[in-house]
Amino acid sequence: MRPLLVLLAGLLATPVASAADHEIAVEMGTLASPDWTSWSMVSGPTFALGFGLRGDYALNDHWAIQAGWHHVRTGRTLRVQDYHHVVGQTAYFGNEAAVGVRYDWPLWDLLVPYAHVDGLLWIADARFDDDPYNAQSAGQVKNMALAGGGRGMLGAEVRIPRKRPDRRGFTGALFLEGGYTWLSTQHFATLGDITLRGFTFRSGLALVY
Repeated sequence: MRPLLVLLAGLLATPVASAADHEIAVEMGTLASPDWTSWSMVSGPTFALGFGLRGDYALNDHWAIQAGWHHVRTGRTLRVQDYHHVVGQTAYFGNEAAVGVRYDWPLWDLLVPYAHVDGLLWIADARFDDDPYNAQSAGQVKNMALAGGGRGMLGAEVRIPRKRPDRRGFTGALFLEGGYTWLSTQHFATLGDITLRGFTFRSGLALVY
């Protein structure tokens, strides 16, 4: 029991992550929604993959302003009943602009749990192409749609401890987070509607300074 108490005391005595840690991060993730399956444009898996960038500007030890961009894409190849003749291809591209606040709860200089809430602006492009090999095909249909929404996430960062006594300077971090995204319905003029609401998971690498 005594060695365990000594270890715990040592961890608690370890300096926590330094104040005002700004970040720049690259991320990859998934957005799940039942509409990915029910929408005839896609009718595929219940999630779509994406990638993006984000930046955090620290206000103090715990609070930061966060902004980011994320790109999501999916699609399918449409075939006739015998599955040998291609009728066309569909594609969906979503670009998300996010602005929000983040709260860090640093335990040690190594581990930083956090939570953030973001407001979202979503710009989407849906396409049907009857001839995927001809960019100027007369049968190609493109529609755009806008949506607004929000997202709440919980996550944790594992940081490379800084060697400087003042815990300043640059370091790297690996993060993993999960939460829920809510978006209003996207109305495409001739290609239908889609409402994306579901669980979101992201991970990536961050530069902390």
